[in-house]
Amino acid sequence: MRLRRFVPALVLIVAGLVVGAVAGGTAGGAIALALIGVGGVLGVAAAFYEIGASEDRDRRSGRA
Repeated sequence: MRLRRFVPALVLIVAGLVVGAVAGGTAGGAIALALIGVGGVLGVAAAFYEIGASEDRDRRSGRA
């Protein structure tokens, strides 16, 4: 598994948590929610990409 694919998602989630803790009010909460949401979507997309890539590698090597 290539963990580098998940780094942008983790960075966005951590940034969202930091913004949520530091910035107050409605705007800070909205920005934090947006960052965490985008990070979550990127994380799921990276997971599905890794699953597809591993299936392709297995198919090429003749294991499937």
